[in-house]
Amino acid sequence: MNARCHSGPGKPVGITLPENILVTPLPFDLPDEIKPFFGKTGKWWGSWRSNQSKGGFETILVIKRILSGEEASVLYSVQDYPQWYVTGGTWETPAHFVKRGEAGIILSLPFEPLAATMECWFEGRTFQGSVLRRFMRTDILWKPLA
Repeated sequence: MNARCHSGPGKPVGITLPENILVTPLPFDLPDEIKPFFGKTGKWWGSWRSNQSKGGFETILVIKRILSGEEASVLYSVQDYPQWYVTGGTWETPAHFVKRGEAGIILSLPFEPLAATMECWFEGRTFQGSVLRRFMRTDILWKPLA
């Protein structure tokens, strides 16, 4: 991943979360390898980027509740981005923590706006993600959202 994939400074532009989102605190018995996905608030943001096309679009990911060491309930919001045929909106969906070889634990969830699967993981302390489609790969670096 290159510097082009970094989200801009500050906070997301052109996108907001619905009000009154309830985020459940982490369970006490949660495995240590899952805890970083929640961060401090369970809320993350970033800008999707692709080397195959110019521009990108903002998104917010909220890990509302971790149900077990294997499953979570997440919400994400995106803005309209016609260049990629993305219609904005907010979706709530189940996600799964999956052990993936040397990559360790990934968070896998459906990504409606691109009709694909999003995968998120940590490399060191960096939270990142990608969506792979037939002719396009999009990448993101997640930042905490206060």
